[in-house]
Amino acid sequence: MDIRYPCGFYMKILGIVGGIGAGKSTVTDIFEKNFDIHVINTDKIGHEVLLKTGKAYDMIIAEFGTAILDDDGEIIREKLANIVFCDEEKLKNLNSIMHPCIYEIVVERIKQATNEYVLIEAALLIESGFYKLADIIIGVYADEDLRIQRIMNRNNYTYEQAKDRINAQLKWKDLRDMVDIVIDNSNDIEFTTTQVIASL
Repeated sequence: MDIRYPCGFYMKILGIVGGIGAGKSTVTDIFEKNFDIHVINTDKIGHEVLLKTGKAYDMIIAEFGTAILDDDGEIIREKLANIVFCDEEKLKNLNSIMHPCIYEIVVERIKQATNEYVLIEAALLIESGFYKLADIIIGVYADEDLRIQRIMNRNNYTYEQAKDRINAQLKWKDLRDMVDIVIDNSNDIEFTTTQVIASL
């Protein structure tokens, strides 16, 4: 999705994908430090659309009821997550509400950006269809055992909880076929940084 400005300048759209614990945020930070890049974080947008003033709020309440609200009428994301995590149909319903709302905002922010690159950071870049906005898809890889350890340390999860989160997402072998560039984030930060700088 190249966007051409009146001056003839082209913006390149990047999408970044990788399983939980692979290190998408680490790689995104390195891109920000080394390139003229505007990052669009869809997780943050997802939080925005769930607010009372957000695009998805009324539809979420209509679908899941008021039991997910706190005393101020805001959606408790953890309660919502607990409802859908083990129910494939409810997760599908949630995504059918959330993804179009987030997609609309992503497109708006791409159009507002004035950087050489825009990077879309989305845990579900493929599943949501956001990858269709990108000219280049960057896959972040890390060994599964390392990912489990990172998730356990970061989220205070048990081994089984971390493994469940990984198993709920697309496998790397499936993601690998969709990406144009692979960043191996299984080693130290210098190793990862060298790959990021060489990628564009």
